Amino acid sequence: MKNGYYVEGTGTSWALMEDVPKLYGIKVSSISRAANNMRAVLDNGGIFICAMGKGDFTISGHYIVIYGYDNEGFMVNDPNCVARSGRRWIFSEIETQIKSIWVYDKEK
Repeated sequence: MKNGYYVEGTGTSWALMEDVPKLYGIKVSSISRAANNMRAVLDNGGIFICAMGKGDFTISGHYIVIYGYDNEGFMVNDPNCVARSGRRWIFSEIETQIKSIWVYDKEK
């Protein structure tokens, strides 16, 4: 809170997603929301944190991690739900719920 990464009545500021990882040598970037772009990043060892809007994951706002994919869909870590984390998500199910997406990779 004292560093400005908490927004009263909302929760974690999006700025945290860009500022803090850099302190640990993690490269942060963004991409357009497209399944092929996301698969390419995952194929190269990156992961995503997504700010989600109203839908399957939240009624107001929530963060999830997308860390892989297979023939069944994208692999999600939802810190609020084991069941949502344990299934695969096809891109069309999550695409419109993603409000912002950050790509994380090691500095090279």
